[in-house]
Amino acid sequence: MPSNFEFVASLPLFSSLQHDEEQVLKGLCCRKPITQRLQLVSSGAPVDYLGMVLSGRVGEYAPRGCGGAFLLRILSPGDTFGHIDPGANGCAPMSVLALEPGEVLCIANRAIEQIAARNSKFCAALQVERSRRFQRAIQHMQLLTIDGSEERVMAFLSLIAGDFGLKDREGRHIPVALSHQTIADSCGLTRETVSRKFGALAEAGQVHRTELGWVLP
Repeated sequence: MPSNFEFVASLPLFSSLQHDEEQVLKGLCCRKPITQRLQLVSSGAPVDYLGMVLSGRVGEYAPRGCGGAFLLRILSPGDTFGHIDPGANGCAPMSVLALEPGEVLCIANRAIEQIAARNSKFCAALQVERSRRFQRAIQHMQLLTIDGSEERVMAFLSLIAGDFGLKDREGRHIPVALSHQTIADSCGLTRETVSRKFGALAEAGQVHRTELGWVLP
């Protein structure tokens, strides 16, 4: 059983599971360490699992013309990616790339399908998670409409702290170890502007640097 399973089971997506359904989930999931820049899902490739971020952060990229990609969503611990529609055998519309070292939980499609077939509350939770993914993508897009680069960077830092606030489940501040280029791509700014704004924010005491990354006080 993954050591993080208690955390996973406490999330709204899995809160309705009965004991036997939890056993199905435990038996058909595995933990996977991730390294920075590791490709987890390729756009257009079959995806046979639901992924959940346990630690670190990953990026979801929408394809763009001329072989490019647009950073659509940054996932923090508790966020999901990949398969979410029971019975669907389609290909991934987005690519997923690790942005920080960490760990993900991979839950096989058949576990999702087995549980969804007999648990209507779980089916409803899947729909909520689907909507949550969409809303998170919209929030990232709305960053581009914020006037002022410092305000945009601060809004970005607050957003990717995730639904658990600015601290993790053990009460520790969540450091942001993303590269300045990744933050620039997310905020519609240049890397030089992001570096300069981080310096200004640090001087003003709004963020501070640790060995693991930037932290909101």
